[in-house]
Amino acid sequence: MSVTTGLPSAGLDRAAWAIAHDRLVEDLRELIRIPSINPPPAGAPDGERRAADWIAGALTDAGLTPEVLEMVPGRGSVVGRLRGDGPGGEPLLLLSHLDVVPAPPELWTHDPFGGDIADGDIWGRGAVDMKNLVAMELAVVRLLAGEARASGRDPATDPVPGLTRYVLFASTADEEAGGLNGIGWIVIERPEE
Repeated sequence: MSVTTGLPSAGLDRAAWAIAHDRLVEDLRELIRIPSINPPPAGAPDGERRAADWIAGALTDAGLTPEVLEMVPGRGSVVGRLRGDGPGGEPLLLLSHLDVVPAPPELWTHDPFGGDIADGDIWGRGAVDMKNLVAMELAVVRLLAGEARASGRDPATDPVPGLTRYVLFASTADEEAGGLNGIGWIVIERPEE
């Protein structure tokens, strides 16, 4: 039995890392600019759906076939998957949430939905909880999908070379208020996801 040592990411050169980093920063800023407030305010009840649609577009651009699930109008979640080519065990779930708690602008030194960069930090509601993780997981999925394309495979249908198990991506609505209109609904109604 052979054992692979080292991280798969070690094969990426500095230029590829720089591109992935810059894209991750821009993705986080774009996600912050979508006010996906929970509970949804009367004037903007579809923030989670808009965020789910934005992520679905990014996953589609990467070659996947994501699905946006909307349990309640305006409360969207997005799921997608990459296929593995070996017996690496149960799927790995990359789970995050799209919603953020309210952010009264008068309490902020930067626009809470501006995605400003100041002193090397990205400012905005969700920069820490948890649009940062959404952007990081999206970056991982893009890199893996790129591996599939580089080997002549379709990331939507073919296994990613060297990926020994499926990677499932789910970014869901309603975590800040219990998750029943997000991951709770998916677990009960769509467990195959």
